[in-house]
Amino acid sequence: MKILVTGGNGFIGSHLSESLIDSGHQVTIVDFKKNKNTDNINCRKVITDIYEKEGITELAQDKDLIIHLAAVSRVDDAQIDPIRCYNTNVNGTLNILEAIKNSHTKLIFSSSREVYGEPNKVPVFEENDKNPLTVYGSSKLAGEQIIKTYQKLYGVDYVTLRFANVYGSSRDLPQRVIPKFVDSCINNKPLTLNGGNQVIDFTFIDDVINGVLNLVTDIDSGKENHFGEDYNFASGIGTSVTVLAKLIKSIFNSDSELIFNKERSYDVKNFIGNSDKAKRDLSFSPEHKLQQGLTLLKERSNY
Repeated sequence: MKILVTGGNGFIGSHLSESLIDSGHQVTIVDFKKNKNTDNINCRKVITDIYEKEGITELAQDKDLIIHLAAVSRVDDAQIDPIRCYNTNVNGTLNILEAIKNSHTKLIFSSSREVYGEPNKVPVFEENDKNPLTVYGSSKLAGEQIIKTYQKLYGVDYVTLRFANVYGSSRDLPQRVIPKFVDSCINNKPLTLNGGNQVIDFTFIDDVINGVLNLVTDIDSGKENHFGEDYNFASGIGTSVTVLAKLIKSIFNSDSELIFNKERSYDVKNFIGNSDKAKRDLSFSPEHKLQQGLTLLKERSNY
């Protein structure tokens, strides 16, 4: 298939693009800036912002599938600059939909567990209420809703994937919790926790990529039963931020001090996702437990 990966220079996007190419697909990567993540990936790479409608319209032409990962993806960044977040996450998504609304192009949309907000109970299923606490979460939910509207109006075939705290590579943003803790441990700096009691569902990158590839294979083979569906990609296991910090300290043999700050008002306190639907339909297999995933992160990154 001819596949456009938006946000292809990012953590998930770069790993996914590599795997798609290895699987024989013709991949084009688009991102708003270049970085080292894709230096060794052999495919067409375009630098443009998805908020620039003309560029995206041109790139979307003749594509069989768009995997839409481009986003302001950090909760903190979205809180600081909500206008940029919405321009990218909502208006950028709208530009893609406009580009493919009268075509055969299929869409896989990268959403987030942040759309659920603070759940009443865990684990969280796809049909649970959506009450995002963050600008980022509300932007992702808005993206989901506009995609559903384009499906009804124009027949756009889409699948939504809600990722839960993907980790496991040195390509990740250094400001995110696991890369930040790892860096602090390596450099014997204190690990700063905002609260520390928040329970998070961490999902290993290999498991995520394999699940997406299974979906792409089904789409390539003409299966249509996934279109219009939403899927959680989560491990189903919750870990507190304090336990995470201690585990990273142990794996990286660090004596770094733990410093506890006040928790932030927009942090979800307890999220564990249920991925039974993705396991059933996409053979998604979250087989890597957190300790195993962190150990692989250390080995692969030459820490």
